[in-house]
Amino acid sequence: DEHLPPAQRKLFDANIRQHSQRLRDMLDKLLALARLEHRQGLEDAVPVNLRELAESVTGDHAALLAQRVISCEDLIPSAVSTLGEPFLLRQALSNLLDNAIAFSPDGGKITLALESDGDNNPLIVEDQGSGIPDFALPRVFERFYSLARPASGQKSTGLGLPFVKEVALLHGGGIELRNRPQHGAEARLRLPARL
Repeated sequence: DEHLPPAQRKLFDANIRQHSQRLRDMLDKLLALARLEHRQGLEDAVPVNLRELAESVTGDHAALLAQRVISCEDLIPSAVSTLGEPFLLRQALSNLLDNAIAFSPDGGKITLALESDGDNNPLIVEDQGSGIPDFALPRVFERFYSLARPASGQKSTGLGLPFVKEVALLHGGGIELRNRPQHGAEARLRLPARL
């Protein structure tokens, strides 16, 4: 409608751009997930230092962390690595950190840690949010399943955690998401230890 007042036109324009970007993001993530699901194994696997991986991912999120005044403590030892595809591992950890930020309160704290047990390196991402409702726990790894973000009330594409699951399986590991006894959620990305 060419006769809309400028303020209303600006609002509609912003709305269209926002939804177009969301659809574009969803399509990109869906295609990436579909490609991943059809792979039979790792390609070009190299040793990946998990501390360096975490530092790189938290660096990418520095502006968002600062905007929300969320601290991110990295407790991952410097000498631990796994054999894998750096790009996929980076995307998986980035998705987990995105969720931790989205569900953390402003001024909260996120902790990255690692519990090496010899065979596996569970990479742990903990937040101080409200946790995951009991009804949602069995469904969080389903495609398109998403919970509303506390700060905005908006939902994500629901493709991030299914992507993380596929990356974990491709690397011979797994992923668990659970509520912490104190408060908040804990994601455990299990990756084989590199000998």
